[in-house]
Formats: sequence, C-alpha cells, structure tokens
Amino acid sequence: MTANQFIKTLWPTINKVGDEVGMSDIIKQVCLAQACLETGYGSSGLMVKAHALFGIKATKAWKGKVYSAKTREVYNSIEQTVSAVFRAYDTVADSIRDYFKLISGKRYAKALTAKTVEDAISIIASSGYATDPNYCDKVIKIYYNYIKQVEPSAPDIDQLARDCIAGKYGNGETRKKLLGANYVAVQHKVNILLRGGK
Repeated sequence: MTANQFIKTLWPTINKVGDEVGMSDIIKQVCLAQACLETGYGSSGLMVKAHALFGIKATKAWKGKVYSAKTREVYNSIEQTVSAVFRAYDTVADSIRDYFKLISGKRYAKALTAKTVEDAISIIASSGYATDPNYCDKVIKIYYNYIKQVEPSAPDIDQLARDCIAGKYGNGETRKKLLGANYVAVQHKVNILLRGGK
C-alpha cells in the first residue's frame, strides 16, 4: 500500500473516532502523521497482526491484549533493537480511541491546546512519546509531505475496490484490517464488479 493509499484509507476512521471523543482537526492530523510513521504506512507487524497504529507499550496497568515484537529504541544516543510488549486491539478504531485517550492524559494534554500541528507534535515528542531524538522531525516531515500537501479526503471506493481485485489489499482478515471503516463499502463494490456490474 502506498503512503497516499494508507492515508486515504485511515483518515475516515481517525476523523470519525476523533469527532466521537471531541478531538480537534489538529490532533486528528497529528494522529494520522504518527500512525504513518509508527506503522510504516500500514506495513508493520503491529499494524497487521495487532491493529496497533502507535506502538504504545503495554505496562502492568494495561488490561487488554498484548503483542510482542522487536522495536528500535534510542538510549544514550545509541540505536538498539529490543523486544517489547505492545498494546493490541480488536480493531483499528480501538487503537485510535486508545491513542486519543493517551494524548488526553496529563503527560501529553498540553498538545490538545496547540494552535498548529507542528506545535502539537513538538509537545508530544518533548513529553517523551518516543526515544528517537528525531521523532518530532520525522512526524512533521510526514505531515508536510503527505497530509498537508494532500489533505485527507473521502476515499475513492471504486478505486479501492479495483485495488482489492488487483490483490493490493490481500483478502479476508488482512483486507478487513487494511480497509478499516471502509471495508463494508469497498467489499460491496468488489462483489458488484466481480459480477460484471459497474
């Protein structure tokens, strides 16, 4: 899946969940940029196997599902690969909802009043979201290269259906995970196209 495909597929779910919990457009766009970085535009094992978009570690306080994976961390300016236990979810929407809950907590709450996407990302990064000292710059770069330039819009269901038929979104559970909130509409269109309809 390309970066733009991932963004167009994920944005409706982020927008819907964000609206449900009262997030600003700024925080929703930060969420999208972080999801792009954290999942490698939807290709990470955490995303595919655990519906986890943000690499949130599972502490002892976490009572939900978990997923163990290797991850890169930076300690004392040295990048290392370590094993970690991450929060896992039943759906992508659950992952997004948990992210918004985390960002609304005391540690990151200042980001909620940021006037720009850049300021919100800076606050989140400087509050210890990631160990990578370049995390803020990486998320902002994604924002400028993909999200700000090409404002997220409603997905093209016809094109997504054609991409599914071409094999770009796998099938079964993989397709469900990748298409998220768009799955039902896209699958309906796939069925129509496979029966020779338009």
